[in-house]
Amino acid sequence: MSKGEEKSSAKEKRSSIIDAVSDWIKLLALIVLVAEAVILVAMWQTPHDHSMYPIYPFIMVFLLLIVIVAVIYDRTQERKSKIVSVSVGENALAIDSAKTRAPQTTSDKNSYSNSLLKYSINLPSGNDWSEPKEIGYFEFYNSILVQSELKKKEFKQNLRINNPYGKMLINANILQVCDGEPALIGFDQESSTGAVEHQIKEWLAVLKDENMELPSDEAIQERRNRLLQMEGDGVIAFGAKLNVMTYHKKDIDFDYMSKGLTNLFLTMAMSTAEPIDSLMANDDTILWVTRTKLINALVNEERHSSFYIYRLYQLLDGNGLIYMNTAQWSPQLESSVATWDSLKNSFESFKIKK
Repeated sequence: MSKGEEKSSAKEKRSSIIDAVSDWIKLLALIVLVAEAVILVAMWQTPHDHSMYPIYPFIMVFLLLIVIVAVIYDRTQERKSKIVSVSVGENALAIDSAKTRAPQTTSDKNSYSNSLLKYSINLPSGNDWSEPKEIGYFEFYNSILVQSELKKKEFKQNLRINNPYGKMLINANILQVCDGEPALIGFDQESSTGAVEHQIKEWLAVLKDENMELPSDEAIQERRNRLLQMEGDGVIAFGAKLNVMTYHKKDIDFDYMSKGLTNLFLTMAMSTAEPIDSLMANDDTILWVTRTKLINALVNEERHSSFYIYRLYQLLDGNGLIYMNTAQWSPQLESSVATWDSLKNSFESFKIKK
């Protein structure tokens, strides 16, 4: 190989090194390479017996160490940026989106895997957790309402008419795991939520500021029921629960808006009408937590002045599939601490198979 070819090869190697690192490291690497070239010229011009000559190699090693430390720091920051963390009351939940899509290398006896839908998750641990079962969206929705008279055909028709993702929801596969027997939460004319009461308070304040006639108690109650989306008294079943909902992208059959996670998130958040407590997004993952304060609700026929419900939602974009993991929990449930730890560990363990 000629000297010219050797120089060309060296230049290509140095150029490939620069292209392999991130932007801010590019500048640092370029500075180090220029400094290295200057030191090599200085070494060539400096006599071997000069006192500075032995120092040059140490300077070059020091510059190399700077680049190594910078690369390690950059990779560490990149690793941290893939961790999505949200708070759930006094607790914290952290999802590593890099590991969410990593191939599963170990087999846990408590692990649940679905090869057809390409995901795996560790089931919550504890004696009170039910066996996992797969249900449809109608069964999922119907399990929340107590003494409901929903008809499957009419439910599906209304869902497709009123929700742009209706077809996708109807054909969803839902894995459900519950902790013990659910509590029965009743609503009557004395019950409300923190968000609804705030809206009513603001409504009355506007009417008062505009010197308008204040509504009657019956009108206020009618507005409260409308905001609560309920007619008369009602009862729902609530307990610590984990769901993995798998949707097929082929069931998204509209073309007037983007079919990405953003619009799906907006539709889901608006349909539940729950106040969002925290929200984080990272690449193709959206994670949010809702917190609902129930006021004067009946929990197993015992009235509570305040009862808090937390729900966790995670949307993930997969290959031909969309996953929405949900978990619900209340710090006022029995054994809430142990239940939360088990639910959290399970929620964080979800992985998409490659």
